[in-house]
This record gives sequence, structure tokens and C-alpha cells, in this order.
Amino acid sequence: MLRTSFVTGQLMMAAMQYLGMIQSLNGYYPITGTFDNPSPYAIFLSSLSVVVIVWFFIARPKGYRFLAIGLTIVLVLMLIMVFSRSAIIGAVVALSCFLFMHGLVKIPNAFRKFIMAVVVVASLGFLLLLYLAKKDSADGCMIVWRISGELVKDHFITGVGYCQFPLHY
Repeated sequence: MLRTSFVTGQLMMAAMQYLGMIQSLNGYYPITGTFDNPSPYAIFLSSLSVVVIVWFFIARPKGYRFLAIGLTIVLVLMLIMVFSRSAIIGAVVALSCFLFMHGLVKIPNAFRKFIMAVVVVASLGFLLLLYLAKKDSADGCMIVWRISGELVKDHFITGVGYCQFPLHY
């Protein structure tokens, strides 16, 4: 029960931050939970969503299953409100792996290729939507990755030296 109250407390704090009842810990972002930045909070929500859905499948009393469904709905809503692309992708991938690895989603042999094609097309569309939602941010990340890759390529063994990264970057 302690786990449930911890999750509920985090979700209630974020909801109160969204509604303006509690001030966010960061002046730029309205929802941060108990963190000072929405990114770690989004990763926290992503991890919790996986745990709660696994809990749904292993919980025996029906009351816990209803609680898991309610928490999942609120977690998904908060994850959407925080809107961290990496946390959303992480949650989707982790849940998909769990569902397929434990045989909770069974695909008949006759439909496997069709369903896999639909999943691939839907995933590509989903990734495109996430990219377009924050295009400038995604493009900025690509520039950082490209520059960092060049630094690694040019100074793979020795690095750029102590406190020299900003100079070379």
C-alpha cells in the first residue's frame, strides 16, 4: 500500500501544479512533480506506468486491478501533459516488450506479417508526430549529436583534455 500512496502522492502533486494550486519547482515548466525539471519527472512517470501495468497483470484481488487501471489512466494523462518524447517512447517500448515477451498479446500465424506491417507503419507515423511536435528541439539534439560524434571521432583515445570540452564544442 505504501507504493500506491507514493505514486498517488506524486500524481496528485503534479495535478495540483497543473491546476495552479501548488507552485512548480521550476519557473519555466508548470509540471515537475517533486523534481526541479520535467524531464526526470517524465522518466519517473514512464517507469511507473510500466510498473503499474505489470501490477495489473499480476494482481489477484479485483480491487487492485481497478486501482491499477485508474493509476494507468492518470499516469498516461500526466505523461502527455509533461510531453517528454523520450519518456513516451520508453514507456511504449517497455510495455510492448513486456506484453509480447510474456505472451499476453498473441498474434495468429495467418495475421503476423500483416500486423507487423501495421505496427511498423504506425510506429513510424507515431515517431514522425513526436518529431513534428517539437521539431526545433529535435533538430537541436541532432546538431549536438553530430558535433559530439565529430569530437569522439577526432579525439577517440585521448579526449580533448581536462576542461577543454567547451572550447572544442
